Amino acid sequence: MDALRRKLHDQRGVSMLMALLLMLVALMVSAVVLAGASSAVSALRTDQKQEQAALTVTSAAELIRNSFLASDMKYVSTTVSYEFYYNPNQNTSSTTTQTIPAELAFSDFANYAIGRLRDGQPVLNRVYTLHLEDDRVSDVTATFSMTYDTLDSGETSYVLTAALESTDPDAPYRMTLVMPSTVTTSTSVNDRRFYKLTTTVETISWTDGGTIHRKEAGS
Repeated sequence: MDALRRKLHDQRGVSMLMALLLMLVALMVSAVVLAGASSAVSALRTDQKQEQAALTVTSAAELIRNSFLASDMKYVSTTVSYEFYYNPNQNTSSTTTQTIPAELAFSDFANYAIGRLRDGQPVLNRVYTLHLEDDRVSDVTATFSMTYDTLDSGETSYVLTAALESTDPDAPYRMTLVMPSTVTTSTSVNDRRFYKLTTTVETISWTDGGTIHRKEAGS
């Protein structure tokens, strides 16, 4: 009888040990599953934030591009020259400019940059902070610069560059918009009895949608 009791006691001890081992295994499996699920949720949130940042920066780039494609976004320079046939000392030339209307978005930078480049002066960058209507998304900073370059086609152009970046530190995203301008020149000559009147009109406008270069975080 005592032997039977000892045997039953040993079996109960083994059963309890097995139960504890199974419980431990179950807890370890649960911990791994929870950790994996938490990691997956975190990765999903990161992906969603990154996607939202990309959409926000893209919307800001489209806003800038559409602003410069506006029909009134033109800088016009008119030069009038008088050439006297019998008295060259009276020859005169004057230039007037019709700048881009102040009420248009980003016209302050465009007028400033074009004026500086026409005078052969360097252009300082200007930073804008763009806030979209949806308060749930982060602001976007846009750093504007402009150069006077010769394009591959051989034509000269005032090239606008806007470097955009999301202000969300958890979802950095960058994009660059490059928009070359179109420069058209028309000249009319009016011969009078004693002098020749020449009028030259130069118009700077943006008619090309430009190119967008996307840069992921860390690139």
